[in-house]
Amino acid sequence: MWRPAAVIYPGSIRSLLLTFIAALAVEGHAPPLPPLAAPLRTDGARILDSAGAPVVLRGVVGDIETFDARTLGVLRIRWNLNTVRVPADIAVWKRDGDAYLNRLLAFVQLADRAGMAVVIAAQDTAPMPNADALDFWRAAAAKLKDQSRAIFSLYRQPSGTRDWAAWRSAMQGLADAVRAVGASQLVAVSSFNDAQGFAGIPDDVRITGGNVLYEAPFHYAFSGDPKPFGSLIGKAPLYAGEWGVDLGTAGPACTNLPKTANGLNDLLLGTAFQFSEQAVSATLAPFRAGGLVREFEDYAPTSINRAVNCGDTTTPAQGMGEILLQWLTGDLTGFGYMRDDRVATAAGGPAA
Repeated sequence: MWRPAAVIYPGSIRSLLLTFIAALAVEGHAPPLPPLAAPLRTDGARILDSAGAPVVLRGVVGDIETFDARTLGVLRIRWNLNTVRVPADIAVWKRDGDAYLNRLLAFVQLADRAGMAVVIAAQDTAPMPNADALDFWRAAAAKLKDQSRAIFSLYRQPSGTRDWAAWRSAMQGLADAVRAVGASQLVAVSSFNDAQGFAGIPDDVRITGGNVLYEAPFHYAFSGDPKPFGSLIGKAPLYAGEWGVDLGTAGPACTNLPKTANGLNDLLLGTAFQFSEQAVSATLAPFRAGGLVREFEDYAPTSINRAVNCGDTTTPAQGMGEILLQWLTGDLTGFGYMRDDRVATAAGGPAA
């Protein structure tokens, strides 16, 4: 049976943790996130629910096939999440047509019954949105316009020359296509997928029409300390679309990271607390076996408790599942989970 890892955090994170733990002492855990009361809207730098209360998105990233009803229930109740993010492949939609959109619709409705929002992230091989992306959103938004907890990430990780006028033209066209079919849900526009993100975006380059989130992937492929939101902090609703680490894959997204367990935990927990302080919404990746979870039998979270060796396939895999649970529940095991070594104590006997 899985037991949470013992990690000794360095001084900077230890002080953050002590502050966090003191804040939790009154109730013994982090406050449960209520279901998102849709429809959601934006106001200045905030996301508001239907009653006008500020909310943030907290979730994970995975394929639709990963999230059955049981998994969504675990994520909603035990992991204290309110959002899942799934890819929408434009090439597959071109092949399968309305049947593909019906699968998306069925999944959004399944997640809605669990009280969770779904970020639908359109992706394609083109560096910037093109006519296929416009056609996709005309069809997808029309299909999903009545699903109030659906959120549309208009184009995943655009790339190429940092031409902000071209970026705005492309993203505004997608947003306008969504609005033209009567869909008023939140849309997310992604920064360039490079080391700078939204840094240097001119003040007059904004997407009009309201209910817009400014999304950055927030990975480590370009820097061990990414700051992709630039001057938008405090000025617009921000969303870290695919924050996470994949230590089992060799490449810059891993090699840029600290190589000690303490150093990496320091970086990731510090980022989590920064997101809380700045009200940055976030979905974490990857939610799969060996990513945020070790396996799906009891959804044991991964941990980082040994030196980082990029491409390491040693079992158990390392990952930031425990960091996510510590951040959002105040407990490495999440809400409502009792480890085997605590069962006897809870029943009045000696610890196992």
